[in-house]
Amino acid sequence: MSADSIQYYASLVMYYSVYRLKRLDVWLRSLYLLCFVSHRYQRFHDHVLDSLIHHVRQYMDAAQDAAKDRVYTARMEGNEHLAKAGHVLKLFTDERIAPQTPFQDVQATAFGILERQKLERIADHITTHGYVDETAFQWEHIDGLALQFKRHLRPVLLAVDFAAAASHDPLLEAI
Repeated sequence: MSADSIQYYASLVMYYSVYRLKRLDVWLRSLYLLCFVSHRYQRFHDHVLDSLIHHVRQYMDAAQDAAKDRVYTARMEGNEHLAKAGHVLKLFTDERIAPQTPFQDVQATAFGILERQKLERIADHITTHGYVDETAFQWEHIDGLALQFKRHLRPVLLAVDFAAAASHDPLLEAI
């Protein structure tokens, strides 16, 4: 039976009154009711999956937005401290600093220009070719949403019956 036929017979259940349905032949009435239940189940299933898609899309959009904000902040911070890091590098070529000056003194001067942690971040940024991993920021944000996933997505996933053409499909095992 086609999906359109099922939908048509399901609509007849809503069209006829209970009295009129009871007066129909038992097999015809059973067909109408079976189509009605099947159609409603399919609609429910579609709504549950739409809800799942909607929530996952919301979480992914939020993760992308958070990652973009983090990338922007990291780049602004990097740009802000890059000039100071340049001054720290110039300490190594500064002829006013005597060659016998203890490294601790040079370090103290460097950390006076730029704090140790900020200098380390800038050095990391420079050594990684200035690359800020937006995907890593997205996954960090998603990891922070774990409780929300459990609260919102787990019930939806439990309500859906997943099936595949192959009974040993790795995706089904993962689900």
